[in-house]
Amino acid sequence: MSITKYNSAMKTAISIPDDVFQSAEEFSRSHKVSRSALYTAAVKSYLARHRLENVTSQLNGIYGREDSKLSEDVYSAQIASFELDEW
Repeated sequence: MSITKYNSAMKTAISIPDDVFQSAEEFSRSHKVSRSALYTAAVKSYLARHRLENVTSQLNGIYGREDSKLSEDVYSAQIASFELDEW
């Protein structure tokens, strides 16, 4: 796991369950990273995994209102292109 250091910081207090805290402490010690670096990496990872949720929601909204079916010409062109591929 690669954890990068940061230069500027905002101090904050959070509440987490004891078992999560203990697991984080053990991980932090065994991987020789600071608690701050570990929590920063965890939040960044969580945000990266969830950043596209809004995009998906918006696309679902659009395609819920709009017809997403291919035109007959585009569909025929796609089918014809399959014949050119070697399977």
